[in-house]
Amino acid sequence: MPNVTNAGLYNVLAYIQKGQIKFLETELEKILVAANDLRVISLVSLICEEMTVRISENTSTAIPLLYAAVACLP
Repeated sequence: MPNVTNAGLYNVLAYIQKGQIKFLETELEKILVAANDLRVISLVSLICEEMTVRISENTSTAIPLLYAAVACLP
């Protein structure tokens, strides 16, 4: 899987082990690519739900993050 980075894989495995995830906004694209490539749909859904919450709270970084998230999905 050439698109999966170490950071992405680490965070996906942490999610699988712990059922939750914490990451820097700069890692979002790597995590979504890894989760999508590895078919960890529940993680993709969790991140999308978080983006929805941030947008509804008018968090200033939510819109750029959403664009990054959408851009890295097939």
